[in-house]
Amino acid sequence: MQDSVPGAVAPTLCPTPETRVAHLDSLQLSRRLNISIKSLARMRQDGTGPRFMRIGSKILYRLSDVLEYEQSRLYNAVGSPVVDQEGES
Repeated sequence: MQDSVPGAVAPTLCPTPETRVAHLDSLQLSRRLNISIKSLARMRQDGTGPRFMRIGSKILYRLSDVLEYEQSRLYNAVGSPVVDQEGES
């Protein structure tokens, strides 16, 4: 029998759609961006790629951060980045 604390909320074992976050590992992201894993590592080192998380020795990228990075790399023409509705490129 488990001891319970009055008013405590038990942790959810299965993520719900509201709490579920999609992640990509380095191999998945390198395939998505069509670049080498080494290039992706260099982008992490230089701070020029998408935001990432380090959990132990594992590198993960939240899909939302990848989509934001991809959006920031859109151009209409050379030297003309796409501007979103809020006026940010």
